[in-house]
Amino acid sequence: MNDRAESITKITAKTLPFLMNAFDKRCRECFLKRDQFLDHVIELETAQLDRQLGDARQSNKARRYVSDSLQRLGPLRTVNWAVRKSTAHALKEVQRRTNLCRDAFFNRLLLLLLLRRKHIEVLGLQTEEFDQDAVGSGPMELIGWSVADPLAQLHLAAQECDCPEVHGALYRMDMSPLDFEFGTAPKGKITPQTVMSHRLSVALSCFIDDAFVPGTEEHDAPSKFTLEELFA
Repeated sequence: MNDRAESITKITAKTLPFLMNAFDKRCRECFLKRDQFLDHVIELETAQLDRQLGDARQSNKARRYVSDSLQRLGPLRTVNWAVRKSTAHALKEVQRRTNLCRDAFFNRLLLLLLLRRKHIEVLGLQTEEFDQDAVGSGPMELIGWSVADPLAQLHLAAQECDCPEVHGALYRMDMSPLDFEFGTAPKGKITPQTVMSHRLSVALSCFIDDAFVPGTEEHDAPSKFTLEELFA
């Protein structure tokens, strides 16, 4: 993990209780210091987020749509995490440039860290077995390898995935398959107009195009695309 000798600050996040509670439990079971581990992961994933979003900037309407979707999932748990100022500053800069909903990023990050194999497969990702010779065979070596970059294998799987909904990026991929896993999918037939209205997938979105935001000109225009073309 990185040296935390530099100044520490606190960041506040509104999280889905089932995610935050599960994450706290896993940290205790793995003997991890929660805030220090999150500081390390947020630093890594902010760099990934910056790269994957690129020049994309979310509209204010889209950001509010994401934020409202998160609120509608029920009472949120407000938490404070102690992180290095450099970690908080880097995330703030990405947030400023992309206009993302920061709480959506935090909840998406927690979900990614908690994914089980069945969820990974539902998303269309295939993770390879790690090369034990490359990371070492000793217990401490294996622990160090997994903690050093917890989402490395998922990022690699997203890059190698041929599924158009993945976009080669964890922070741009369509998460709607998980709406059915967690019981938040809307009733009725899924159409191009409703495919992005799934509550969990919207609530955890780091970027949504206005074409999927109700009330925008792009969304209200008649759809000329198939489901496959929407994510091409």
